[in-house]
Amino acid sequence: MFGYKDSTFFIKNKNNTYEKIKERQRQYIHSENDIVRLISKNKYEILEILDFETFKNKSENSYRILYVLKI
Repeated sequence: MFGYKDSTFFIKNKNNTYEKIKERQRQYIHSENDIVRLISKNKYEILEILDFETFKNKSENSYRILYVLKI
């Protein structure tokens, strides 16, 4: 699953005018199984799996997950 996020920024120039910058980010959700498989395949070691928002142990309600790895 993926989605797009469009952003527009206005950066002030030296002559007090603004430059308009548009940006589009594509975000993709990877399954936990795919991530763990790729970590193992590349010979990294998982030290911790945390909830990205709280930095506590992940739960079933975790929206984003942070993997702490040993290279």
